[in-house]
Amino acid sequence: PADFVAHAHALAPRRCLQHLCLAEVQPDRRRLPPLALDAATGAPVWHVNVRTEHGILPEAKQWGLSCSPLVAGNALILDLGKVLVLDKRTGKLAVALGGDAPAFSSSVMFALGERRYVTSLNATGLVVYDLLAKQEVGRHPWEAKWAAAAVTPIVAGNRIFVSAGYGKGCALFQL
Repeated sequence: PADFVAHAHALAPRRCLQHLCLAEVQPDRRRLPPLALDAATGAPVWHVNVRTEHGILPEAKQWGLSCSPLVAGNALILDLGKVLVLDKRTGKLAVALGGDAPAFSSSVMFALGERRYVTSLNATGLVVYDLLAKQEVGRHPWEAKWAAAAVTPIVAGNRIFVSAGYGKGCALFQL
C-alpha cells in the first residue's frame, strides 16, 4: 500500500479480499500508488498513496513497505509503523494509530473482555492499540537488526509472542 519496488514483476497482485483485490502496479519501473481492483472485472475501485496521504515514515534500508492487510468487516487494517484503518470499500482513512517507522510485520486483532485491540510490530518495538478508544495501551521495545521485524505476532489470550531474525530471537509478552 505504498510505492512498489519491483524486482521481478511489472504487475504484482498482492491480496484478494472478498470482492476486492489489492495490487501494486509499476509499468516501466515507475512507482505508482497501489490500486484496489474489482476482483471480478479488474476495474480500479480506489487507490491511495499512504506515504503522501497519511504520513508513513520511511522504512529501513529503502526495501519498500510490506504487510498483509487485515480485514475486519469493512475495515482494512495496515501495519506500516503507523497503523491505518481504511474503509475497504473506498480507501478512505477511518483511524490512524501511532507514528513509528515501519518494519514488515502485519497487525493482529484480538479481544480481551469487551475491548478489541490491534498489534503493531514496527521498527521500534511491539505496540498494542485499543481500537475503540483509538489509543496506545501498551509498548515494549523490540528492535530487530535493520528494522526487519517481519514476523506477524501470535496472540493467545493475554499473551503476545514475537520473533525476529538476524540474531534477535523471540519473546513472550503478557498484557
